[in-house]
Amino acid sequence: MATYTTTITIKGDEIGNVSGWYMFSSTVQGLGYNLTPNASLTDWCDQIVSDGLAGTWNYVITYSIQGPTTLNTGTDSVITFTITNPNDVPLLIVISTEDNYYPASFSNPITVCEGAYELTLTACEDNYVIPAGIIPSSNYYFVIETNRGKRYRQAVSTNVDGDVQLWAAAPEFPVGFFTPEMFTYTCKVYTDSDLTDQVQFTIDNIVYNTINLKFIHTIIVSD
Repeated sequence: MATYTTTITIKGDEIGNVSGWYMFSSTVQGLGYNLTPNASLTDWCDQIVSDGLAGTWNYVITYSIQGPTTLNTGTDSVITFTITNPNDVPLLIVISTEDNYYPASFSNPITVCEGAYELTLTACEDNYVIPAGIIPSSNYYFVIETNRGKRYRQAVSTNVDGDVQLWAAAPEFPVGFFTPEMFTYTCKVYTDSDLTDQVQFTIDNIVYNTINLKFIHTIIVSD
């Protein structure tokens, strides 16, 4: 399943006058539509989804919004658009207003993997960077599930690359938790502390629901 994604950051002082959107693809150059002036970001995105499915594009578009869903709040909002199995290659989407121009290029196709990403890290470190490919510089909840029926949840932040920064020295983790003797863990990431909104990992342009995490002792051998 080919999936294309992109993000657009809408400025916090955007008021939304004279608004519209258009898109470039491998077969259609610059086809666009008007957006309702001064509407909410949710209304705009719903219009884009509707316009994209109809007529020339025939795209299945989904979206998510991080930040305010209304305009002119003083805080930027990040919109992520995803197009699944298009009949051509989406290249660029643009949202424009009287005051601003928001272009965003689509990434290369992403493959959705039904399995888990296999990750092996060095044992007994105090901190780990877990490849995740989610929104950079954001807050999430990282979950480690053991094969003994326990689940450990840690509030984490992502770095500028969108990877999870895990504090392995947290006292709640038992001694020896990050060692090969503990076998393989299942890792997931969520947006909420109740663990109802799971986020997928995107690693090397492949989407995974989970990570299988194990550890190995590294022994330096004299040369």
